[in-house]
Amino acid sequence: MLRTLWATSFAAMATAEWANKEMKVIQSPAMSIYGLSTPEEFHAALQGESVANGFLNRYLVLGTETRGSDNEPRLTSIGPPANLADALRKLYLWTGANSILQIDDPTIAFVPDVLPWASEQAAATYHDFERMRDQSMDDEPQLKPYIARAGEMAIRLATIRAAGRCGPGAAIDQADMEWGAGIAWTAGQALATAAMEYLPENERGTYVDKIAALIERRRVMKVRDIQQYVRGRLRSGEIKDILAQLVEAGVIERAEDGYRSTRR
Repeated sequence: MLRTLWATSFAAMATAEWANKEMKVIQSPAMSIYGLSTPEEFHAALQGESVANGFLNRYLVLGTETRGSDNEPRLTSIGPPANLADALRKLYLWTGANSILQIDDPTIAFVPDVLPWASEQAAATYHDFERMRDQSMDDEPQLKPYIARAGEMAIRLATIRAAGRCGPGAAIDQADMEWGAGIAWTAGQALATAAMEYLPENERGTYVDKIAALIERRRVMKVRDIQQYVRGRLRSGEIKDILAQLVEAGVIERAEDGYRSTRR
């Protein structure tokens, strides 16, 4: 349903019908979801089918590993600046005062207001970006599930920027297109890197992390000590296999009296 709604920009959508809820027709649903998460939770929730079926690349995913510094808020008012409020009001009333009346009218089919290119250079920027994306997918097929819709993302962003700058009668210029393409490409590449490098959690991985942390805290531990710590949940052979794995990874090293962390 979410994948279908993403592309239902100017068509009609019928909502689900339940025993106590009637079906409604929504014209041009223009669905938007704004969500926040941590990288670990986000990628753990979106794996496998969510990548292959195109669900993930319908999102513009922006992230950072940098923690923001604590500071006092600069704004003294909780209301939006007057100039921003005026600009948003113009977008909301794009076709005039009747815009408000039409929003909940299921009989009205909205005709899209297609913003033209402001110049040939703007159009060329878009087509160049599409070709670059296609070439990247040919060179690195594993990127396709993450950047296949980068062109659509770019033109959507460019359209939003142009409409926000000029309101009705806006045209997409080269700066709009470069801005949209830059964000879409940066986000798509970062998403691909993060998703492909993400290691899903499993029971063995949990024990590997716990044993490594335990040895680091206790300085030196023997197999018998670890066996007591896990209370028999792992056999001695499994513990030795995990220890050998950690030694090979350089996380711990063998010592005369057991195993110790390589971190000093």
